[in-house]
Amino acid sequence: MTTLLEQHLGLILDKQATFAAHIDLDADWSADLEHGELDIGDASLTARGIGSYARQNQSWLWLWANQNITLPADAAHSAKTLRDYARRQTPARDNHDDRTLFQNPADTALLNTAQFLLNEAELPNLGIITCALTGADAYYYGDYDSGLALFTIHEPELARLWQQENGLPRTLATLAQITASPVNHRRAIRAYLKAKHYRLEENARQLRAHRRDGELTADFDARDRLSNIHSEIRPA
Repeated sequence: MTTLLEQHLGLILDKQATFAAHIDLDADWSADLEHGELDIGDASLTARGIGSYARQNQSWLWLWANQNITLPADAAHSAKTLRDYARRQTPARDNHDDRTLFQNPADTALLNTAQFLLNEAELPNLGIITCALTGADAYYYGDYDSGLALFTIHEPELARLWQQENGLPRTLATLAQITASPVNHRRAIRAYLKAKHYRLEENARQLRAHRRDGELTADFDARDRLSNIHSEIRPA
């Protein structure tokens, strides 16, 4: 069964690449939660506050659970989307041996858990799932010394740029990122290529993907790890 992380990992990594290519992520940042604005360096973006991570006690707090903040309508809608998703899932026993966040089916309950302990190394996975389920164009963690604030980016210009860069070279670069993640390569790659609207053909050890701009063939070993990849880019 494809996990929640495997389902969304590739496409959000792909979108994050566009975000990083056009925004100086090392620049200073500031946010206006009430008006849904996030400034990063010279860029002004439409964003929604999602939650925050406290380094001192290694805990996550969703913004909807912060009693000191009144959520604006857009952020409240995103919060409801995440909480409703968690409520719709069939409760799962926590007997999965994979502790990578959102590889375990039981982790979906965290989307409707006000506050919980979290390893800082798992924050990218939380950002990926939040971004995917809310239909955002990217996610961003703003560092404020004692912790990190998570924002989802909803920016039409960023979406337009991603469509322009949505070619086979980007796909191949994203496949390399997927294989560096602790997921089932085959399931995550299949989900990613479907999301990118490739036509797929598959057998026991191979997956072939076709699209107007090119094609690729991915070979897998007996443990579903990517072992080789061949590609052909077609001229526009």
